[in-house]
Amino acid sequence: MKIHLQRAGRPGLSTSVRNGFALVITISLMVLLSLLAVGMLSLSSVSLRDSNHSNAKATARANARLALMIAVGELQKYAGPDRRVTGSAGLTGEDQDHPNWMGVWDTGSGDTQPAWLVSGNESKGLTNLEELSSHPDGYHTPDRSLPDDESVVLHTGLNGTTRNDGVRVARVEVDSGNEQGRYAWSISDEGTKARIDVAAPETAASGDLARVIRSQTPQESGLAYVNSMLEPLGREGSSIDRKQLISIPSLNLAVDNEQAARTYYHHLTTGGAGLPVNVVEGGLKNDLSVVFDSSQLRTPHVADVMGARPQSGNINGATTFQFDVSNPERFYLSKNLSRSGELPVGPNWGILYNYAQLWQTADDHQMPVVRLDPNPDTNLRTNDWAPYNNIDDGSFAKDTQHTNSGVYPVVGMLQMGFRLSAEKVTVGRRVGYQMQLQMKPLVGIWNPYNVRIKSSTFNFVWALYPYLRLGIIPPGEGQYTHQIWMRESWMSGDVSDRGVENGLDKYFNLTTEEVDLEPGEFRLFSVGTRTQMGSNNRLVSAWNEEGAFTLDLNYSKKYGSAEAGDPIIVPKGTVAWYGDLFIEDYQHPSTE
Repeated sequence: MKIHLQRAGRPGLSTSVRNGFALVITISLMVLLSLLAVGMLSLSSVSLRDSNHSNAKATARANARLALMIAVGELQKYAGPDRRVTGSAGLTGEDQDHPNWMGVWDTGSGDTQPAWLVSGNESKGLTNLEELSSHPDGYHTPDRSLPDDESVVLHTGLNGTTRNDGVRVARVEVDSGNEQGRYAWSISDEGTKARIDVAAPETAASGDLARVIRSQTPQESGLAYVNSMLEPLGREGSSIDRKQLISIPSLNLAVDNEQAARTYYHHLTTGGAGLPVNVVEGGLKNDLSVVFDSSQLRTPHVADVMGARPQSGNINGATTFQFDVSNPERFYLSKNLSRSGELPVGPNWGILYNYAQLWQTADDHQMPVVRLDPNPDTNLRTNDWAPYNNIDDGSFAKDTQHTNSGVYPVVGMLQMGFRLSAEKVTVGRRVGYQMQLQMKPLVGIWNPYNVRIKSSTFNFVWALYPYLRLGIIPPGEGQYTHQIWMRESWMSGDVSDRGVENGLDKYFNLTTEEVDLEPGEFRLFSVGTRTQMGSNNRLVSAWNEEGAFTLDLNYSKKYGSAEAGDPIIVPKGTVAWYGDLFIEDYQHPSTE
């Protein structure tokens, strides 16, 4: 029996099947390699695009940095000197295509042109603003429009244009080898804009001192009252924190209006600041809050600034300051009036210094009357008089300049009425009528201060006098005309030997009753009753039609007639009137 042995194999598996499996593996590997190749190509493409984008971004940033450096350089070049001022083109009052461009003017020259701080002008070669009578060719000015293909819009107005609210400037091409690009820039005058990040003050002051300080210190500018769009900034109980307004776009969130920032782009800011520069003479301005601080009274800095050292004094209970002037040219502020300090006249530091100290005199919202010091002794009773020229020309001609700030009411009305009257008199056995002139003054004074002027009397000296021609027709007789000079009858003043009939320095004296004048109050004073004129005539705060100061008329002493100085007494039935009334001081030729 033969036995045949045979190796057993896996059921269903043949050689051809094993060969097919290798093919699948090969194809799968090829697909995987293909996917890997596509992925690498995609990654390479993305990297290449990112590299190109980064290069473009770097170029754009470099151009932007270049524009910023050029803008800062132009700003320092033209606005850096002290004697320069800035402003928008719209301030020129002309119809401008670009009213929001900022210009720089030189204050030390006459009618010169400004430099306009916008892109495209940096290469035009402006070097000297002091002598710039015209701009070079190609220079961009706000009265000329810019083509759309040569310019760029930096800000668009509400109506989608740049005519009024927008900003359009020239585009500058940059070509550096393989790198190309463009830039544009414009400088806005932040110093002329209102700040929105300044918090509103407290609604109530903690005391009088705080109230006075607040009245002299700039606070929040009241933007809530501009229109309803900005009303949330000042609404009572508003939760808006002004310190969080870090940019103009943040204003939209604060007032919940997406148009707010665009509407007030040229009017509001969050960082407007400036330097106290003297744009006329150069250098920094002096901080007057330091100069006028009473704690700095004896420091050398105060004397250096004002040209004088203040010394404390007192007038009617009010603290005032006199000045030891060491530098008249500096102390007297008008070189023209004072002839560079040669004459002690005109506006001066003393007036400003004393005004800044007035608040110290206020007590319970009132102040006493403070006279001027030195008291002016100016002669206004001349035919030819010019201020600041008569310094010490004798009595009533000392045009002395005061150096303090007085507190007193302002005369707002001065009226003098005249009328004839007669009073029955008996002379010997004759009965006649004494001719009289009645004078009715009406004086109005006004308190211009925001505090009460303490109870006081006020004196008015009427140095002018009336001249009149008195016509009289006694019964059965013709007309008589008498010339009357009322100065001969004035009751006050010095009867010197100068002038017309020993009466040059006589005057008509009026004194009011004692009154308080409330802030802003205007009060009238007149004569309450009919009374004889005396050396001191009382005015009351009232009006009465019959009230008047009465003066008996006498024949004039001017012509030396036999009846000179005698009273003018006429018989019953006489017709009398006056005409050609003059108010004068010295004798006028027409009244001879």
